[in-house]
Amino acid sequence: MHLPIQRSFLLLLTIVTLLAAGLACNLPMRNPSDVTATPIPVSEAAVGELSTQVASAAATAASGGPIVLEFTEEQLTSAAVLELQSAGEMGVRDVQVYLRDGVIRITGTVNQSGFDLPLSIALLVTVDAQGLPHSQVMEAKVGPLSLPQTIVDQFTSGFDQLLAARFTQEAGAVAIESITIADGKMTIVAYQR
Repeated sequence: MHLPIQRSFLLLLTIVTLLAAGLACNLPMRNPSDVTATPIPVSEAAVGELSTQVASAAATAASGGPIVLEFTEEQLTSAAVLELQSAGEMGVRDVQVYLRDGVIRITGTVNQSGFDLPLSIALLVTVDAQGLPHSQVMEAKVGPLSLPQTIVDQFTSGFDQLLAARFTQEAGAVAIESITIADGKMTIVAYQR
């Protein structure tokens, strides 16, 4: 595994999953090949909507009310693409984030040594008894090859630590109650501890 693919893989997963920080998923994974070929549009307006929703949820949490967030594929795809562009990451393009059947599926194209290879990642995020999120990579492939388990394990371990720290920093005394991922939407319900 070459370093550029590993770095691109880790950067993409970190960006997409941190956008959904604090998410939990307890739904079983069905056939992930249900992802459609219709491209998800990318727009700055979708990222603006995402920011507005998060700010509104923070205000609701501060007042003690239940927190309900609903993210769309367009919002998460747009945020991932625009973040990759601002980071100057040119090795990954055509990123799409699908929210189907309880799984976050990320697809794209990775350029390695002048060759374009398809990228496919299936991510399951669960919540523990304390309401904190944990990630599990169900599938990670570049081209026809699965990424080595050592890279996946390294990412999962480091990512869980980063996700827990970020969630605690941003959400404070908020615990995740549930998350539903289906039909292009991710709905998160959380409450004040």
